[in-house]
Amino acid sequence: MPAFLATALLFMLAIGGCRADAAPDDSDAPEVTLQDFQRVAGTPVLTADLGARVTSESSRGRSSYSDPSGATVNVLFYDTEARQGRWLFPSNAARILDRRDVTAGETDTRAVVYTVVARDTDGDEQLTARDERSLVVVSPDGTGRRTLVERFDSDLGDFRVSPEAVVFTYAFEGQPAAVELNLADLSSRAVALPRVPGVDA
Repeated sequence: MPAFLATALLFMLAIGGCRADAAPDDSDAPEVTLQDFQRVAGTPVLTADLGARVTSESSRGRSSYSDPSGATVNVLFYDTEARQGRWLFPSNAARILDRRDVTAGETDTRAVVYTVVARDTDGDEQLTARDERSLVVVSPDGTGRRTLVERFDSDLGDFRVSPEAVVFTYAFEGQPAAVELNLADLSSRAVALPRVPGVDA
């Protein structure tokens, strides 16, 4: 998106309403950069990733580290028809590793699924794919955010099982698991998979 359009859009957000109850509140983490806006396929919604220097807590106090590839810590959604914006998360504390747009057909986006790291579970003072991850799903306009998978170690892929349902498969603590997402209302249910033989819980 050209720079002048991005500037104009940010001005519209300021006067037209980016939800205050969803605005990030990270006064001690000023190094953030908003990336170019991109359209969510088949919708009037634009999204822009927010990149930042990631800050972590350790026994020695507060520290920060840089990721040369850039760390996405939040996402701004802007509905061009409703003239309303909102943030994916109320703070910039987590790191977003991946995004998947779930479509009906080739262009009609029904849901957006993010792979998120919120805690440093391996003790290296960084939020990376080596930590436990979660899957977060929202509607294409950024509303209705909910956690689809609380914790997983390995992403085993996703596949469509019907026009209105997608199954996400993953592994946690060495065991396979799956959850089915209903695209009509973003509800979900666990899918029973057999445990790996000979592996203790």
